Amino acid sequence: MKNQTNIRPLKKSEINDLIQLCNAHAIFEGAEYNSEGKAEKLAPFIFEENPVIICLVAEVKGELLGYITFSKEFSTWSAKYFYHMDCLYLKKEARKLGLGKKLINAMIEKAKQNKIDEIQWQTPKSNQNAIDFYHYIGALSKPKQRFVLNL
Repeated sequence: MKNQTNIRPLKKSEINDLIQLCNAHAIFEGAEYNSEGKAEKLAPFIFEENPVIICLVAEVKGELLGYITFSKEFSTWSAKYFYHMDCLYLKKEARKLGLGKKLINAMIEKAKQNKIDEIQWQTPKSNQNAIDFYHYIGALSKPKQRFVLNL
């Protein structure tokens, strides 16, 4: 399966496949996800001329097995831009095949092309496999809590 992997940008025609992957991601993390109307809301942010978010997918034999999304943000403390990785998800059957690392490497390549030298993200404390993977690729962790204020 590894040799047949294609890491590439999401196509407009695949937006509903992305929504299904997002739903599976939410289930995996024990979170709520409402897919109603999500494709119409999300598509402009990915496919506009200057997209707000970049979405790359792992495709094997025409099937999307995972995705990574990230966006450019600014750090006041560092006084520079960084990429914020919003999501990295692989279907169960696609894990431990090197696809996560391929998606991360594709994001790193985009960062280098755009002269960005830092990537930040968070993962639930309960996802030990992800934490182990991130340490394996050389990432450092910082203890923080994420807060959400719904308006």
